[in-house]
Amino acid sequence: MQNRFLPEQELVAHLYAPLDGPHADTAYQQISAIWKRCRSELNMTLSIPGTDLPTDLPEKFTREGSALAGLQDRVADYQAIVRHEHEVLNLSLVFATPVADHDRKPRIGAAAPLGWREYARWWRQLTANGLDALLGSVVIFQAKRPEESTDYVSWGADAGAVLPPGPTDEPGWRQRPTNAGEFALWEVAPADDDGGDRRLVVLAEPGRDRQLSDFTWSSGDVRLPPLARYLMHAAKLRFHSRVRGDGSALTDLRRRVETRVGRLTDGLSRPDADLRDEAADLVRDEAILRATQAELRNMRRSVEIAEDNMRNAIDDLLPSDARLVRWLKPQLGDDIEFVNIAREQAEGLRGLIRDAGLLDRRAEPPADYSVLTPPEPTTHQLSDRVEQRMGFGIDVVGYSTRPTPRQVEIQRRIATLVEQVVSDLGVPLGATDRQDAGDGMMVVLPAGIEVPTALPRLLLGWRSRLAADNDQHEDRLRMRLAVSMGGFSRAAIGYAGGTIIEIGRLLDSDELRSALAEDESLELAALLSDPLYQQVVGERFDGLQPEEFEHAEIQKKQYRRAAWLWRG
Repeated sequence: MQNRFLPEQELVAHLYAPLDGPHADTAYQQISAIWKRCRSELNMTLSIPGTDLPTDLPEKFTREGSALAGLQDRVADYQAIVRHEHEVLNLSLVFATPVADHDRKPRIGAAAPLGWREYARWWRQLTANGLDALLGSVVIFQAKRPEESTDYVSWGADAGAVLPPGPTDEPGWRQRPTNAGEFALWEVAPADDDGGDRRLVVLAEPGRDRQLSDFTWSSGDVRLPPLARYLMHAAKLRFHSRVRGDGSALTDLRRRVETRVGRLTDGLSRPDADLRDEAADLVRDEAILRATQAELRNMRRSVEIAEDNMRNAIDDLLPSDARLVRWLKPQLGDDIEFVNIAREQAEGLRGLIRDAGLLDRRAEPPADYSVLTPPEPTTHQLSDRVEQRMGFGIDVVGYSTRPTPRQVEIQRRIATLVEQVVSDLGVPLGATDRQDAGDGMMVVLPAGIEVPTALPRLLLGWRSRLAADNDQHEDRLRMRLAVSMGGFSRAAIGYAGGTIIEIGRLLDSDELRSALAEDESLELAALLSDPLYQQVVGERFDGLQPEEFEHAEIQKKQYRRAAWLWRG
């Protein structure tokens, strides 16, 4: 399976939005869009037990240093928390493997555990509205090693084998591990100049679940964990670097002032020169220089504070942060000095042009007169295109009545079967969306597969793979299978909507249960939704024949539709 290299793959994301400044409203809208999509796409609608946090985002942020809202899904595999910290709105989110709970029965859904590939795809979909108004965003891919080892380079190779690549990943990151206390850490993508996701890998030894969570996600309360606190201040550091940019705005300002000073100096020696507009522009430039110099001083002090706070959060700066601090602090010092020289030139000349009577009208500086401004966020238009995706649900007959050791063994067998069947369709398991469904699981296939070819392969694949598996085990598996297809938006994860509901109703229907109850020799029974049946079987594509199916009218709760029963 895809998770054989690194068990317990999880994703933790920390987002940092400004609460003031020109783009604070846009940043809040981007945070709010993610919050809403967590609800709609991942069914994260419940409050986090023991926190008393509301599930709605507040409109005002008055309690600095506190958690403001929280969400989780039904089984607490996914959680999200919003906090107010240091004039920053922080959204933290985890797609996690739960800490072992011996009172929690083994779930069929755990048979094919999700991993970094699926979580990374979800993250792209959750953030489809953009993140470019934020101070920064960090995605942490964390997992355990299957055996105790201190060979960090080997760990990096294992991580690289399963980590989905990103557009700004640094070449050779696998060979550059960092010792972060008791964990190994890699800076995969330190974050680009456009403020893209910073990507880290953090690996822990087996049995260090709680310690890893304490470091990256939560120590059991809602406070910001050490690594997230460090990354918040690092995001501020990097934001200041982005605002400064490549220094071209400062260079252009200085050159403009130097050129204007030269023209005015030359013009003062010519009685016929009309210098009034040039003189007024110099006054404006002087105001811009003064404001820019003050902004640079604020930035330099903010960088110093960020560095101190980073060092207080964890033991050492991460390598890319240390390099940035070493470069940015003296660079800002040079910028301040060069801007000051230009300002003194303008200030000195202003007295001469006033004495010459060239400032007979007030030169008002523009309202926003610093040349150092945050980059403008991009307007992100979400596609409303709907894609057709096929999905299926499976349920093992009598799973709940088996003792726990048998359930664990069934999980292992189902894991193999699901991967085999999906692979037979030419689809990597990591490209599917999967979730628990009672004593079973649901799998949504990616868009773009050829349904007339895939449906016969799916049914016949389950029949042959299940028969082969049963030949090797005394504990015979008998399974229910439900298949449907429907429209999903391009940004949908596949965990909600009418198609998912329909699969659940078919899977739990009396007709499907009766088919297996009436024939103990039957190992597999399936129900197809009527539109899917008509599209493939009704059109007589190869692989399945109409006489193999029996029409059924399904009534389950408010669901009342035709379906087609297939006995494998």
